[in-house]
Amino acid sequence: RALNEDGTLHAVKSRDWTSGFYPGMLWHLYAVNQDPELEKAARAWTAFIEKEKYDAHTHDLGFKLYCSFGEGYKLTQDEHYRDVIVTASETLIQRYNDTVGCIRSWDFNAENWDFPVIIDNMMNLEMLFAATRFTDNIAFYKVANQHALTTMKNHFRGDYGSYHVIDYNPTTGEVRKRNTHQGYSDDSAWARGQAWGLHGFATAYRETGNPAFLDRAKEIA
Repeated sequence: RALNEDGTLHAVKSRDWTSGFYPGMLWHLYAVNQDPELEKAARAWTAFIEKEKYDAHTHDLGFKLYCSFGEGYKLTQDEHYRDVIVTASETLIQRYNDTVGCIRSWDFNAENWDFPVIIDNMMNLEMLFAATRFTDNIAFYKVANQHALTTMKNHFRGDYGSYHVIDYNPTTGEVRKRNTHQGYSDDSAWARGQAWGLHGFATAYRETGNPAFLDRAKEIA
């Protein structure tokens, strides 16, 4: 995540939502210069977080495992990496509620939210689309596509600023609350959330060809 004062790495545990970013960056560097030492490091840091493919208590599996194993697979075509992505996708869709039409984000703060969905979750859909390509299992595609459609409907104001958290009634699918948990206020535009949405809808367009997703990415931009 950072450097300590003595120059050593300040790392995070594998369950941290950012754990896939460093191995992903190592894979990007390896793609540029083909340095075998970088590949060795990328493989080691990628392997470190493999066990997270079974963690059904988080929506961040795409952040963790597609940023790492996904980038590694693009460069190496390692079949084990592909299998990890599929397993992680099977784990992730356990959090999908068909009535809501979304993947649940958080399990905490149950006293505040019944079924919270955050804009960040758009970043986890790319892994599901990849899993469909790897397996021909359309279930992954359907979950990712519907999550994007539901998010497009409920997460945005008239000026295309995004709410951070939409809380749903898991039984009826109705919106209960619109909040911003990590930004300035419920009605503010949260820069990081805008970026999640822009990237997520551009990806959804690339994978589905639905022009509404491209339009939303442009509107967010």
